Amino acid sequence: MGKVALFTLMLILVGCATTYKEPESGDVATIHFKLQEGLERGPTVSMFEGTDCKSSPYGEYIGTLWKGNWTEPSTLEFTVKVPAKNVLAFEFFNRTEFTGEVVLRGQFCRHTFAFTPESGKHYTFEYGDCEYKGVEAASSKVIVTTETTGKCHSGKYIGAY
Repeated sequence: MGKVALFTLMLILVGCATTYKEPESGDVATIHFKLQEGLERGPTVSMFEGTDCKSSPYGEYIGTLWKGNWTEPSTLEFTVKVPAKNVLAFEFFNRTEFTGEVVLRGQFCRHTFAFTPESGKHYTFEYGDCEYKGVEAASSKVIVTTETTGKCHSGKYIGAY
C-alpha cells in the first residue's frame, strides 16, 4: 500500500513546473539558449526571480535542449524574451542517466546562476558537456553571473538534488 501511495504522489508532483510565458510589454531582453554543436542531449532550462530563486510570474520551465525523438521535436536551440532590469536566476538541469522519473544522486549535472539582463540586449548561453558560457551578443562580452542563494529547482523533475 505504501508503494502505491508513493507512486501516486510522484505522479502528482511530476510536471508541477509552470511553462514560461514571455512578457508582453515593458523592458525586455532576449536570451538565446543553444546546445554545443555535436551534442544531442542537454539540460532543461528554468527561470526564477532574484538570487533567492522566487517563482516568476512568467512561469519556470522554458524548455529542454535536445535532439528530439519520434514524438517530440528537436530543440537544439531556442530564443525567449525575458524581463529586463531585474536579477533573474536560471537552472540548467541535465540528466546523465535515465532510470525512470525519479532522479537519483549521481544521475545529473546541474548549474544555477543569476544575472541582470539589460533592456534591449541580446544574450546567448551555450551549454556544453556539463558546463555553460554566456555572452552579450553584440559585444561578445562574457556575462558575469553570480551564485544563487535559493533552491532554484524546477518542479519538472523530482528526486535527490
